Amino acid sequence: MQIVKDLISANQFDQIKKLLKALEEFASSQNPNTRKGGLIGLAAVAIGLGKDSISYIASLVPPVVLCFHDGDSRVQYYACESLYNIVKVARGAICLTSMKCLMYLAKIYTRNPFARQFVVSWIEVFDAVPDINMLVLLPEILDGLFQILGDNSNEIRKMCQNVLAEFLEDDLIQFTAISWLREFILLAGRSMLPHVAGILNAVLPCLSYSDEGRKRVREAAERLNQALRKLVEAQDDQPTPTVENISSQTHTDSSSPTAPEADAAKNSSATIQLDIPSVIKVLQRLLGHETIQMRVAALKWFNLLLVKTPNKTFRHIDDFFDLLMTTLADPSDDTWRCFLKSHPILLDLDCQTIKLFIQCDAPKSQKGNCQSICQLKPSSAVWQRF
Repeated sequence: MQIVKDLISANQFDQIKKLLKALEEFASSQNPNTRKGGLIGLAAVAIGLGKDSISYIASLVPPVVLCFHDGDSRVQYYACESLYNIVKVARGAICLTSMKCLMYLAKIYTRNPFARQFVVSWIEVFDAVPDINMLVLLPEILDGLFQILGDNSNEIRKMCQNVLAEFLEDDLIQFTAISWLREFILLAGRSMLPHVAGILNAVLPCLSYSDEGRKRVREAAERLNQALRKLVEAQDDQPTPTVENISSQTHTDSSSPTAPEADAAKNSSATIQLDIPSVIKVLQRLLGHETIQMRVAALKWFNLLLVKTPNKTFRHIDDFFDLLMTTLADPSDDTWRCFLKSHPILLDLDCQTIKLFIQCDAPKSQKGNCQSICQLKPSSAVWQRF
């Protein structure tokens, strides 16, 4: 660092460029230790340059970003630390370069939990820099963030929720983002099915907005929710197509007189199905939400899954059945009435489950809701077996 400061004092800027060139070569060396040394050197030069690092961003950042994909995990770690130090010094000057970094990090679409955590962490870092307007990048990263919202890790989902909360804290931005998503759904149709869990996780909470100031956001969320529900079809209950099935179907159809383009489109459409387990995980969490609107919305989605995709949904019945039963003790009439519409479950409800419900700590007035069950399943079929 002192060498760099001395070069600046002596106005030897050409020497600084030569130094950066040498460090760039180190960072791309075949030897991992040399690459780590190059990354440490680049960070040190940035710190030594201080505010003058603005003039050298194009030389400082790209070599570091390239090492994010290094096969050596230690080199990746050093790259992360190096870029962090460069960002701290350059701050607002790195705005345009940060955009290129994030686009290069298309790993935002990866399913690897560590890579997802890495990407979300860096988005947080960039967003924390006052001089960087991350909203400019929102159209580029929004889809990936919604996918990450469906991750199995609670920690990663929470990180992603916090990032989105920062982006969408403004009502206008929130309204715009939801409107965009609805347009994507209307244009792309069932191609959006893989993203349903993430979208529900982010958007359904907006249904609980009760103040007049956020009425427009709530109504936009309601329209988006309806558009999502229309995507779910009975074909989502069919066995998930395999590569062998698709290839076999394509070969069989090749002898038909239909156009190849039509066959390709049909086969491509058939491979896209709703990721029911991911949706159920999201709905389980939302069913415990403090607001009635959220709980009712989650129950309506459960009802939709049970009607449209009963076979695949019932495979996970043990995961959410007890949670659904607790809604019968919900203080809101709207909640348990919505539950009673889930006919596929109630028709298979056994007397032992009803016994457990009656013996629970729910208020008497809510235990009386069992009478409503008998409206769907004859009371004699229930009580004569006690």
